[in-house]
Amino acid sequence: MTVSDDSARLRQAPDVVACTLEGGNALLDLASSNYYTLNGSAAMVWEWLGSGATVAELIDRMLETFDVEREVCADDVQAVVASFEDAGLIVRGD
Repeated sequence: MTVSDDSARLRQAPDVVACTLEGGNALLDLASSNYYTLNGSAAMVWEWLGSGATVAELIDRMLETFDVEREVCADDVQAVVASFEDAGLIVRGD
């Protein structure tokens, strides 16, 4: 999957557990034993992926939440999604 595929439905990988911290989230990938910390906006993206979302939907939700230009928002959301994908934290799913 490429991040530019805005229509692909993405979900949290089943082997990843999360807990809420002040100002963000912590993720533990049980399959790899890797631990990740997320800032507030990445934690929002992670939360929205819990029920499944496309990159386009994530961008729209961020634009509803923050006063930011669409291009900047799209770049930031795509970077977060790419980092989740590279780490194996998200999967495609319906």
